[in-house]
Amino acid sequence: TLRQNMRCDEDPARALQAMNHQMFNAADGTQFATLALLIWQADGRLTYVNAGHLPPMVRDGSGSVQWLKPEPNVALGLMPDPEFRVQATRLEVGETLMLFTDGLSEARADEGFFGKDRAASALGRAKTATGVVQALEAFMGSPCDADDVATLTLGRR
Repeated sequence: TLRQNMRCDEDPARALQAMNHQMFNAADGTQFATLALLIWQADGRLTYVNAGHLPPMVRDGSGSVQWLKPEPNVALGLMPDPEFRVQATRLEVGETLMLFTDGLSEARADEGFFGKDRAASALGRAKTATGVVQALEAFMGSPCDADDVATLTLGRR
């Protein structure tokens, strides 16, 4: 598991390489998973590795939303020995980071997909994952029953 791999080696890239090795050998490249691994320190330092997952968004105190630019890492389980690159940034006081699954951006209504732009706009207005899901429900016209919708927000105060 990822937790066990992180206990054995605190380097997030090597932990993902070990997990990838386990997945690839078990499924022979026929199954994969996307993953975002973040290590957040109390002083706002954020170390992260993105393995094919949608990039996190960061909302500043004014409501402006920026995407963290991930290194082009592949999803887990697709290749026998990919290289995962670790990145770092800092969350400042008043900033909020949001991760979400593709079920949020790919949720559909009559006018199309909810999309990453609507998700970013909703985070800019709402500040919280709950507000983003409420915006998704308003877009869909009903309580959210879309497949695979998960969100996580982390805010620094």
